[in-house]
Amino acid sequence: MPGTALQEPMSFAGSAKADPEAEAHAGHPHILVVDDDPAIRELLSAYLGQNDLRVTTVADGGAMRALLGRQVIDLVVLDLKLGAESGLDLARRLRDQSAIPIVMLSGQSEEADRVMALELGADDYLTKPFSPRELLARVRAILRGRRLNVRQQRLEGMRAFRFGGWELNLNTRQLVSPKGQHAALSNGEFSLLVALL
Repeated sequence: MPGTALQEPMSFAGSAKADPEAEAHAGHPHILVVDDDPAIRELLSAYLGQNDLRVTTVADGGAMRALLGRQVIDLVVLDLKLGAESGLDLARRLRDQSAIPIVMLSGQSEEADRVMALELGADDYLTKPFSPRELLARVRAILRGRRLNVRQQRLEGMRAFRFGGWELNLNTRQLVSPKGQHAALSNGEFSLLVALL
């Protein structure tokens, strides 16, 4: 049975702390929340995690880049203001290097901010305070649209296959079991697995 193909090549490097509940959510879409407010990170991690999404949270752009270099991310929820960093700059760089969907969050309700975020490549924009339920609905809608693109054979820039809880990351050439364990693959095994998927 063919796996689900994911898009967006990324070339970030570094290390970041991953979601400790990754094993429980293996095979579920992976959402990265980037917000400098620990209360927002905790709220979104708990709420989205209860709704069949794997969630990893980080506080800044450096941690975001590190995680994107190591893991397949299906969608980024990105705060517009991150202390010393601009969420707009991070969104621009992410969009230049990837097609990973971006949902921007902001305490600013100015039309100019919303328009700029959307023009820089954000797929959606929510103003704080927001309803976690509304964010979940928007995330699901964006992910649904991405799955339709994959079904229509738009596989260029594919990043990973997911099948039976397993994930084959094409960028890092790593196979991860449903329990989060890395399986070593020879070059031949990797090529054969890609051909079969």
